[in-house]
Amino acid sequence: MVIEHLWLGVLGGALGLLLAWSAVRAILARWGGQIPRAAEVVLDGRVFAFTFLAALVAGVLAGTLPALRSSRVSLKSMLATGGRTSARGGRNLAGASLVSVEIALAFLLLCGAGLLIRSFRSLLDRDLGIDTNVATAQVGLSGPLYAADSLRRAAYWSALIETYRAIPGVRAVGLTNFTPLGLTGQGFIDIGGRDVAGAGAVYRTVNEDFFSALGLPLLAGRVFDKSDGMGTPRVAVINKRMAVMYWPDENPIGKQVRARNMEPRPGGQAAWLTIVGIVGDLRTYGLATEPRPEMYAVYRQTPLWTNNMTALVRGTGPATRLLPELRLRARSIDAHVAVDVGTIDDLLRSTLAPRVLTMSLLSAFAAIAVLLAALGIYGVLSYAVTQRTRELAVRAALGAGRGQLLVVVLRAGLRVVVLGAFIGLVAAVWLTRTMASMLVDVTPGDPVTYAAAFALLMVTALAAIVVPARRATRLEPIIALQAE
Repeated sequence: MVIEHLWLGVLGGALGLLLAWSAVRAILARWGGQIPRAAEVVLDGRVFAFTFLAALVAGVLAGTLPALRSSRVSLKSMLATGGRTSARGGRNLAGASLVSVEIALAFLLLCGAGLLIRSFRSLLDRDLGIDTNVATAQVGLSGPLYAADSLRRAAYWSALIETYRAIPGVRAVGLTNFTPLGLTGQGFIDIGGRDVAGAGAVYRTVNEDFFSALGLPLLAGRVFDKSDGMGTPRVAVINKRMAVMYWPDENPIGKQVRARNMEPRPGGQAAWLTIVGIVGDLRTYGLATEPRPEMYAVYRQTPLWTNNMTALVRGTGPATRLLPELRLRARSIDAHVAVDVGTIDDLLRSTLAPRVLTMSLLSAFAAIAVLLAALGIYGVLSYAVTQRTRELAVRAALGAGRGQLLVVVLRAGLRVVVLGAFIGLVAAVWLTRTMASMLVDVTPGDPVTYAAAFALLMVTALAAIVVPARRATRLEPIIALQAE
């Protein structure tokens, strides 16, 4: 018996390695860019050794326990009963406790996956505040030709904007030092006329078409225009969140603000900027975050921030179609300047990638756990029906109908399922609290998720119970008793 189970264990381990190899390749192909040190994820000798050891241990444990139980059976009593064994009332189903544990784990994983799926759907329903069908061209003017010459940098940006505007189908070309959903500058600010302790805002230096390129609506005042340049009064545009936070009961248009540490001035303080407009909010750090106070300055008035900037190009079709042309036209201005093209959609997906990876893996584990639980239920009940053949035949001979026999088997199976689901519920209520930081608009104790997990588990369990239950109802009492 031990040798038989060892052989099954080794075969199972080999199949597991094959599935693991396929799964690892699929995961790395899909999410390799989001996994740290993904190139080092391989099935090496340690994995093979662990799998072989686990298979041996599983085989020994699975074979030793029934072998010991069988060896303790009295030969005299075995011959006297004709070799029959039985399970009274279904209370001693073989392997019932193991199946209950499988069901508990499946319920726990289903709850975790369900919470992440509901949270992700809620996340996708949020408004980012900007149009994501926008192409990006990140350019760094870090070479000696541009590093110390702000006028040359300004000329490069003007040429880049003009050549991008000339692309057929382009509607707007924005420019910014910090791209939304990417690296962002945030610092302390001073509010003109009063002292606000700890006041801060996201800071960007942009051109006049930045807002139209991203689809940020103008709510009050004006945005920048070409008259806002070097030597003209410093101006700023703020978002609605900043207006509500720092000027809750007044109109901020005409008020003054300064970016204390984002516009450092040697030997002095940053310049005061006059607010000329208010625009809509955007979720700077992704859908999972709330809008933050933001202020915008004109890039022509902030040469300090013009070394590395990103062009935002909005066209009439898919943004990805613009990428080859963006790279080609940037090189036509200066072939020695590096250009990295992409889309805002790419940035959005990168912010969601960790959640998608976690949700996908947990969902896959939950599906595997449910499948194992279903196989376990089916195996246990099939064995139980075989063991109770005599009992069920006697019940049928004494007048029990097929419906009554079906209820007997269903009751035995559902007892195992309900016990496992209860254990899983307790574990889920306790463990899902650790997921609170990953959930958006969903609580760890969300009743809808728990109800859906329980319903899915019950449907799967009933599907596994039906086959042995139907077999029990088809027993012919005379044939079954003769076989016994």
